Amino acid sequence: MEKGEVYAVVSPMVLNEVLYKLIVAKAAEKLDTDQLWKIREKLQEQEFVKECYSVALEFKNYIKALKGLDVEEVQEEDFENSVDIGREKGLLTMDAFHAAVMKRLNIKHIATSDADFERFR
Repeated sequence: MEKGEVYAVVSPMVLNEVLYKLIVAKAAEKLDTDQLWKIREKLQEQEFVKECYSVALEFKNYIKALKGLDVEEVQEEDFENSVDIGREKGLLTMDAFHAAVMKRLNIKHIATSDADFERFR
C-alpha cells in the first residue's frame, strides 16, 4: 500500500478502532498500567491527552500517505446487514459491521489477527 502496489480498503470504523488501541496503549505505557479506569481518569488532563494523541497524529499522517488505500464510508445498509450477520455468525457488533462492509463491497480477503473473522467465511 505504501508504494501503491497493493490496493486495500478500510472503513472509518476500522480506523477508529486502531486509533483507540493506539491511544490506550500509549497511555498504558506512560502510566505503566493496564487498568482502563486509571487511563480514562488520567485522560481528563489536557497535557496527558496531548501526549497520548501524538500516536494518533502519526497514524493519521501515515494513513493519508498510503497510495494504495481507500477509505470506504459506512452506509445505512451496513448497519441493517450487520445485525443479521452478527446474529448468524456470532460476531460482536463492531466485527459484524466490518463484515457487512466487506460483504457489500464483495471483499474476500481481510488482514486481521481477530480469529472471530474465521466464522465469516
